[in-house]
Amino acid sequence: MRNDVLNRLTFLALFCSPVLLPAQYPGALVISEYMANSEEVPNDQGEYIELYNTASYPINLGGCVIQDNSGLSVTIQGNVYVQPGEFAVVGASAVPYAVYYYPSSPPPFSLNNTGGDQITVTCGGMLMAATSYSANQPAGFSMELSDTGAHSNGVTQESSYQPSSTPFRYNGVSTIDYGSPGHAGSTYVLPVELSRFEARPAGRQVLLEWSTLTESNNSHFVVEHSTDGKPFLPAGRVSGAGNSQGARSYQFLHPDPEPGLNYYRLQQVDFDRTASYSEIITVEVPAKDNSLQLYPTAVDNTLTIEWQQAPRQPLRLTIFDLSGKVATSLEMTTEGRQAQLSVGHLPPGTYVISVPQAREIQQARFFKK
Repeated sequence: MRNDVLNRLTFLALFCSPVLLPAQYPGALVISEYMANSEEVPNDQGEYIELYNTASYPINLGGCVIQDNSGLSVTIQGNVYVQPGEFAVVGASAVPYAVYYYPSSPPPFSLNNTGGDQITVTCGGMLMAATSYSANQPAGFSMELSDTGAHSNGVTQESSYQPSSTPFRYNGVSTIDYGSPGHAGSTYVLPVELSRFEARPAGRQVLLEWSTLTESNNSHFVVEHSTDGKPFLPAGRVSGAGNSQGARSYQFLHPDPEPGLNYYRLQQVDFDRTASYSEIITVEVPAKDNSLQLYPTAVDNTLTIEWQQAPRQPLRLTIFDLSGKVATSLEMTTEGRQAQLSVGHLPPGTYVISVPQAREIQQARFFKK
């Protein structure tokens, strides 16, 4: 009788007492991706850590602590289950596909962009996953684990990561950053599959042409233009096909590009107003007759101004910064087709020089080093 009671007590102890969760084993989770230095949005909104479940059972992240090399950390509240072979993203509210959001202000931790950092994941007091990286993380590129099996009890090495090549969008913010939070590397597909994007001069204008292979929820394209690669301003809008599984071609004629090098990109806008960007392309536009030329375009002290024909005298020159504020205004005379202008007093930055001639205003840009 006594042995029977002992056996029953042993049975109840085994099946009714707390059981160590399967998640409490190093290597059941690995840090499959991290964004330490977002470019499109501030770091306290764009930094994220992606965890991958290598086990054959669901893992509950509730109560797990994620920490960088400082004393700051985030503890995941509630039940957050990661299914076998799937990803969970821990990030601020700007990060898409995040399973668990942490507050962006003040951040519970901040991954170090320049001095290197460490990331640890601890569940139930046990180190589940960890990695570390060196200084100077690339701006706008997440680091993706090339092989989810490349770990030792959940600890991964920096050499096993590579920069992402997949564009993605932050929640409510268009982006040119690269990463694939919540997905395997290079699996995030943009709403439009762009097969071609080209630009060429058409007289004094620029003809842009692009083609799509498929479109999903595509409202329209915005053609964006820049003369220095940053910032870009809207130049025109072209309606999209909505949803399409066949090839489509588009054209846009930009009527007023600047002489010299011009930069273009496409902003693709969904019906829900989310947006993504194409690659940036360039095209050289011939200078107008008698337009002024500047060299060097990146100048320390003395800027040379040259016309194809001798300009009318005297000259009224105005130099603007990119905000439209007048930096310098002066009157000068020249001999022949050239003039020398001292710009050493200007702060570093991009400027526009403007010279009224006859019935037009001639303009050109230069960069003060």
